[in-house]
Amino acid sequence: MEVYYIVAVLIGFLLSLSEGKKDKELQCAVCRALVDEVNYGISLVDPKKTVQVGSFRVDGKGDQNTYKKPYARSEIHLTELFESICEKFSQYALTKNSKGGKSVVPTASRDGQSIALKDVTISSDATKQMKYTCETLVEDYEDDMIKVLGKPKTSLEVAEKQICEDIAEVCTEEDLQVPMPANEASAYIQDKDEDDDEDDNEDGNNRENEGQKEDEDEISNETKDSNMKEEL
Repeated sequence: MEVYYIVAVLIGFLLSLSEGKKDKELQCAVCRALVDEVNYGISLVDPKKTVQVGSFRVDGKGDQNTYKKPYARSEIHLTELFESICEKFSQYALTKNSKGGKSVVPTASRDGQSIALKDVTISSDATKQMKYTCETLVEDYEDDMIKVLGKPKTSLEVAEKQICEDIAEVCTEEDLQVPMPANEASAYIQDKDEDDDEDDNEDGNNRENEGQKEDEDEISNETKDSNMKEEL
């Protein structure tokens, strides 16, 4: 009887370890998607837009110690982004990354292109799980995230490492080397861009060939005119 009890405890322990690993995978994926969404939100802001910051208290001379700085990446801007960032996960689904680990992927494109999804889990439970994970990360680390993302020209890779690996500690260096899953829209847009480049190159070659043909015709006409003058 004691043997069965010990075996049951061991099985339960191993299952809890497995679930813990899966949760860590989800936390890492949600953290990376969260950073990406904030980074995208920053990119939408007009670089010329500014916000007035500093002390609005009037000093003895009647002046206020305020100044203007870019709105993008300002504390006000990032705080506003974080207020609704977790709602973005209502348009995400659970999936697997290239290594077979648990991950997340958007179910809607940012530019309105139609997309095709495969190997995804879309359900209210999955949505709740992703949003809860996002909300927990924001609640625990928002101030630290703002400090990282508030630095000018912070790349997505640097932000992922500092936030998801160093601060939240939900990703490892190996985790961050695995690409996040992309929906079919990403591949479609990339292929379309490549096709456009090929079309542009083809049009350029055609124009170049037409130009050469016109030059050859012009030289031929000049030769004919010269021969006619010599005969006269």
